Amino acid sequence: MSIEYSLSRLFKYSDPNMVLNMFKPYINQCISEIDVRYAYGHVLAEDIYSPIDRPFLDISHVDGYAIRSIDTKGASSRNPIKLKVVKGIDPRNAHNYILRGGEAVFVETAYPLPRGADAVVPVESVRREGDLIYVYREIKSGSDVFRKGTDFKKGEKIASMGDYINPSIQKALMDLGIKYVKVFCRPKIAIIGVGSELTDEIVPPSTSKITSSSSYFLKHILEYYGAKIAYMGLVKDDPNELISFINYLLRKRIDLIITIGGVSMGPRDFTWITIYQYYRPKIFFRGLKTHPGRSTSGALVEGIPIINLPGLPQSTLSGTLFIILPIINYMYGRGFHVKLPFIDVEIEDDYVIDKYIGFYRLRFLRINYSEVKAKIIRGLGSYHVSIFTRSDAFTIIKPGIKKISKGEKIRAYYLEPIYKFNNTTTYI
Repeated sequence: MSIEYSLSRLFKYSDPNMVLNMFKPYINQCISEIDVRYAYGHVLAEDIYSPIDRPFLDISHVDGYAIRSIDTKGASSRNPIKLKVVKGIDPRNAHNYILRGGEAVFVETAYPLPRGADAVVPVESVRREGDLIYVYREIKSGSDVFRKGTDFKKGEKIASMGDYINPSIQKALMDLGIKYVKVFCRPKIAIIGVGSELTDEIVPPSTSKITSSSSYFLKHILEYYGAKIAYMGLVKDDPNELISFINYLLRKRIDLIITIGGVSMGPRDFTWITIYQYYRPKIFFRGLKTHPGRSTSGALVEGIPIINLPGLPQSTLSGTLFIILPIINYMYGRGFHVKLPFIDVEIEDDYVIDKYIGFYRLRFLRINYSEVKAKIIRGLGSYHVSIFTRSDAFTIIKPGIKKISKGEKIRAYYLEPIYKFNNTTTYI
């Protein structure tokens, strides 16, 4: 074993922010124009402004009679005002008619008023006899009318670059007649589980076979944040097989390649060293200043980031939080800062930290929502999956902090879909 081989396996822990900035110039931001009908779930790559006033004219809130409010002055139950109904007017195109004093025109809900009308009286509020309607109260100007441009004004910003196109944004775009929008392409991501013991089948725990659950765990998190998992596979503890698979993915121009497992210092941990020795990348990092997840590594190969995540579940999540999700966020034009829901909680007990003081430390919380207090869960190392099911949220302890005192405020973050923003349930 050469000295170079041994040294290249050693960790040189890097700050996550330094790593992200190192990869920044090479992260792909693909933009395409798509039919707005199929834009749901995409992220806007442009600011959107309303091309029209909406409504484009004054429209009726109800089925009723468009009138001039001044014509109802003095109306009451004892002294109703009579108005003449104009016949032959299309109730959906009444804006082509000019209303005169003493007249009324029937209009339908959400359709324009005739010119000169400034109010609508609902059909159920009048009595009709032949060509006449009787109005029993004074009608104020603007009554049961949606004014032109009250929903959106022409030139008003509707949505911003980086906004997720949810059902409400999509509906607004469609109602404004916007046919196409520019969006960021969904990042194409490959996930490679590394280990001869891994299987895609569900098997009971043993020393010979382990279900590749971490690949699915990661897959669903990344899909939730908008990624497209283009390839997902397993490779044995064979450097040649790993390189063959990566070369295949490089030819497919995947945006991000993720490996899980084989990044520590054991005899079978060959993932990092194989990639490093075969591709000789100029941009790489070996280890991350995070706990758990400090063995997270990566390199830039042929312009594509390859991130090596540790196999232990909490470490997999840590590398995902600090590196993978920020890269995906950047691909969507949002920068590296991933905005997660959070609440500020009071810590119930002293928490003393005597290791990894210079690292970002990911810690899991159990929250008492009635008192808005939290406990940091202890005693469950990075192997334990149960910490995800026993916790309500997580916090990040920044480098340099050695103690959090009882009563201090900390921030509880919710990484959906693992955690819901609150554990309370409300029924409508």
